[in-house]
Amino acid sequence: MDFPRIGPPDSDTPPHLPSFTGTERKEEHVEVIRQKDVMINFPYQTYEHIIDLLREASIDPAVRSIKMTFYRTTRDSSAMNALNQRRPNGKFVTVFMEIQARFDEEANIYWTQRLQKKASRSSRPSRGLRCMPSFILIRRREGGINKLYANVSTGNYNETTARVFSDFSLLTADKRITDDVYNIFELLESKFIMPTFNTLKVSPFGLREFFVEHLDNEIRNAEAGKEAWAIIKLNSLVDKSCAAKLYEASRQASGLT
Repeated sequence: MDFPRIGPPDSDTPPHLPSFTGTERKEEHVEVIRQKDVMINFPYQTYEHIIDLLREASIDPAVRSIKMTFYRTTRDSSAMNALNQRRPNGKFVTVFMEIQARFDEEANIYWTQRLQKKASRSSRPSRGLRCMPSFILIRRREGGINKLYANVSTGNYNETTARVFSDFSLLTADKRITDDVYNIFELLESKFIMPTFNTLKVSPFGLREFFVEHLDNEIRNAEAGKEAWAIIKLNSLVDKSCAAKLYEASRQASGLT
C-alpha cells in the first residue's frame, strides 16, 4: 500500500517486511502445530505460513483429506495452486467457494472450474448459508487414528489483501477447536443437522446471545466499580441489538445515563 512521497528522502519510513513467527519456518507446520497453537497476525507476519501448510498437506501421503472455505481469492492464488497440485494418493479435497464475493466473482468461478477438473470437490455452502470466515481442516492418519489440524482466520485466503488488511489466523490441533471446525464443514455439506459447538461461537447459532451476555457482564462490573472493558475486532456491525448493547456498555463505562 503506497502513498505519494513528499518531502526530503530522509523523511521516508522504510516499508515493513512481514516476518516469520519464531522458528516455525524451519520445520514442517504440522509438527509445530501438534506441539502448540500458532497465532499469526497479518500483515505483520507473513502469509507464507498458510501457503506452506497447504503445500505440505497436499503432498503428504499421511494426509487423507483437506477441507477449505474460500470467500475471496485471486486469479493467481498460491493457496489454490497448492490444492491443485496435490499428489494423486487418494487424498480428498473439498473447497466451499462463496461465489458472491464483490469484484472477485470471476476469480472464484475460475478456480471452481479448475478444481473440479482435478477431481476436487468444489461447491457452494447450503442454500441460505454464507461462510464468511476462513477455515482449513486437515485430516491426517497418525498411528492408526485420524488427527485433525485446523486454521481459523478472520481474513480471506488471499495473499494480496493479506499484505494490507489486519487479520488474525490461528493454527491449531486443539481437539476442542478442530472438532468445532469439523462440525462447521458438516453443516456446510448440506446435512442440516443442528451443530453443537464447544469453543467457537458461530452465527446464526447463538452469536448474538454470546455477544450480549458478555457485554452485560462488563456492564455489571462497571456498576460494581470493578474493572470493565471489551476488545472487539470486526469488519462491519449492522445488528441493531448488538449495536444498542455496545452503546449501553459505553455509556455505563463513561458514567453517562
